[in-house]
Amino acid sequence: PPTFALARAYTDQMERKGCFNSGRISTIRASLNSAERASGAARTDALKALAGSLEADARAGCDDNKATMLKKAVQDLQGVTL
Repeated sequence: PPTFALARAYTDQMERKGCFNSGRISTIRASLNSAERASGAARTDALKALAGSLEADARAGCDDNKATMLKKAVQDLQGVTL
């Protein structure tokens, strides 16, 4: 099932591969943390914004497959009520 832990795991994998610089990794983690603390429309909006920014990363990343999996994990979270 979709979880924030899964999205963080993909983020960690991208960091280990050196696909994103440290600033981008920090931004992704901060966005995930913010979305996890939010609820309702605020959570959905935060996740949509993050997924949109990950779209460009998926096209330009060093591991397009992992970046796409991270984007999908974030998109899947949009439909989860926690």
